Amino acid sequence: SPLHTLTSSNQLSYEIGEAKSTESEEDVRVDVFSTEFVDIPLSKTSLARSPSLKHRSRLLRNFVGNESNPIEVSFWNLKMEVPDANARVGPCASPPRKTILSSVTGVFEPGKFTAIMGSSGAGKTTLLNAVAGEAAGGILSGAVRFNGAKVDTATIRRLRAFVFQDDVVMGTMTAYEAISMSAKLRLPPDMPLEEKMRRVDQMIEILHLERCKDNVIGYPGEKSGVSGGERKRISIAMELITNPSVLFLDEPTSGLDTHTAHSVCKTLKELAAAGRTVVATIHQPSSDIFHMFDNLLLLASGRILYQGPSRSCMDYFATRGSPCPQFTNPADHIFMKVLNDQLASSELERKAKREQIEGLLSEYAESSTFKDMEARVKVPGSGVDKSSSSFSPSLLLQMSVLFGRAKNNAIRNRLILRAKIGQSLFMGLLVGLIYRDLQTNQRSIQDRTGALFFVSVNVTMSAMMTVITAFGVERVVFERERSIGMYRWV
Repeated sequence: SPLHTLTSSNQLSYEIGEAKSTESEEDVRVDVFSTEFVDIPLSKTSLARSPSLKHRSRLLRNFVGNESNPIEVSFWNLKMEVPDANARVGPCASPPRKTILSSVTGVFEPGKFTAIMGSSGAGKTTLLNAVAGEAAGGILSGAVRFNGAKVDTATIRRLRAFVFQDDVVMGTMTAYEAISMSAKLRLPPDMPLEEKMRRVDQMIEILHLERCKDNVIGYPGEKSGVSGGERKRISIAMELITNPSVLFLDEPTSGLDTHTAHSVCKTLKELAAAGRTVVATIHQPSSDIFHMFDNLLLLASGRILYQGPSRSCMDYFATRGSPCPQFTNPADHIFMKVLNDQLASSELERKAKREQIEGLLSEYAESSTFKDMEARVKVPGSGVDKSSSSFSPSLLLQMSVLFGRAKNNAIRNRLILRAKIGQSLFMGLLVGLIYRDLQTNQRSIQDRTGALFFVSVNVTMSAMMTVITAFGVERVVFERERSIGMYRWV
C-alpha cells in the first residue's frame, strides 16, 4: 500500500514502490523502496475532502462573491529602530537605538497566501505592523505601496483588516453580539441591516462558531466564557466580516487545535484564491498547513533570509547544505536546522551556525531574486481608489450600538452589579437611620439640606468610581476598536 511521506518538493505526496517479501516460520519482512513520487494536490487530501470543509468552502464563496479588488502590497527598504531598554546610559543621555528591521524589501501578491516565519525576535510582528500601518514605539523609515503607489496610514487602515495576536474583545458580549457590532459599524451605511446580519450568520458558520455564538466571551483567566480557540476565531470573524482586499494576521493559529487551525488556514487560503492579499505570521505550522502557503518570507535578525514560493524553499536550502529529510515537516526543519543555533553542543559549533545564517542572509541580499524584487517594487503603479473605502457610521448608529453594549456590560457584570445593589441598599439604610427623626418645622430645614447633600454626593461619587474602575479594562478595547475604524471621535 502507498506510504504517506513528506518530501522536499513541499507538496503532499505518496511514495509508491514495489514490495519484496521474505517469509519464514519466524518472521515476515517487507522491504519497501521508492521508485517515484506522485504529487497529490492539497484539495484532494483527506482533510479537504471532509463534508464539513466542503460546505464551509461553498459558504465562503458565497460570502466573498464575484467582486474583487486585488491589491499588491510592496515595501521598500523598511528599517525599524527602537530605544534599547537594556543599555546603560547617563540620566541626561538618550538611550542607543536597537535595529529591529534592516533594509527589508518585498512584495505581498494578491491571490496568494503569504506566511512570514522566523525564530523569536526575528522581527515578524514588527514587519507585519509596519506594512499594515500599526507600527509604534520607534522610528520607521522606508516606503509602503499599495498597487505601486504610496499611501498614508489612514488609507492603509481603511483598505486592510488586521487580526492581532492578543484577542481584545469586551468580555461581557456574546460571540454573535461582537461580530454583529463589527458588521453594523464597519460595513457600508447603505447596506441593509438584513444583509449585514446575513453576513454575520455566514461568518459564524464558516468559522464554526455555532456552538458558542450565544455564550458570553468572558475574560482571559476566567473559568467561564469561551475557549482560547473560540476567542481567536471570534477575532478573525470580526475582521473578515468586512470582506477586505488585504488581510493581515498575527499568529492566527495560536491556541487552536490541529483541525481548527487547519480549517482557519484553509479559509485564509480560499480568501487568497478569491483575489485577496492574505499575509500571516505563524509559528510551528503543521505539514498540511505549511503546504497551503503560496509564498514564504523567512526572517533572521531583522533581515530577509528567503523570499519566494514555499514549494521551492526546501530545494533552496538543500543546495546550500541543509537538505530536508523525508518524513520531516519542512517548517520544523527550517526552525530546527536552518534558523536555530541553540542545538550546537559547543561555542565553536554555535559560532559556525551563526556564520552559516549570516552567509545565507548575505547571499540573499546579493541574489538576482532580491534585485528583481527591488526593481519590481520601484515600478510605479495605478494605486488604489481611496474614495471607495472612505465612509463612517452615523453618530446616531454609533451611539445606539455603544449604549446597547454599555447596558449589557452593566447588567452582565454580576460582581459589579451586586456591589452596586449592595452599596445602594447600605447607603439608603444609613441615610434613613441618620435622618429618620426629621421634624416638619423650620428647624429641620438645615437637616434636610444636609441629607440631600449627602445623597447627591454619594450618587455622584458612586457613578465616578464605577467609571474609574471600568476605565482600565475598557480602555484597551476602546483603543483597539477605534484604531480599526469602528467609531470615531465626536
